[in-house]
Amino acid sequence: MANQKVLTIDTINPNVKTMEYAVRGPIFKQKNTHIYAKQYPFKNVIKANIGDCHAMGQTPITLFDKW
Repeated sequence: MANQKVLTIDTINPNVKTMEYAVRGPIFKQKNTHIYAKQYPFKNVIKANIGDCHAMGQTPITLFDKW
């Protein structure tokens, strides 16, 4: 009995099986289609909504342990 799996593909919540990563859902797809369909007074669009600060040029935070 101790070796029996409790969580399997059959016992997992069906909502977990069908969930989507938020920034890859319909809002993200819609943003990409409509942003290029219009003319804007700027040349570049940054994707700051997904929290990828390194893609925006922020220096990675590095912690050094002092021995």
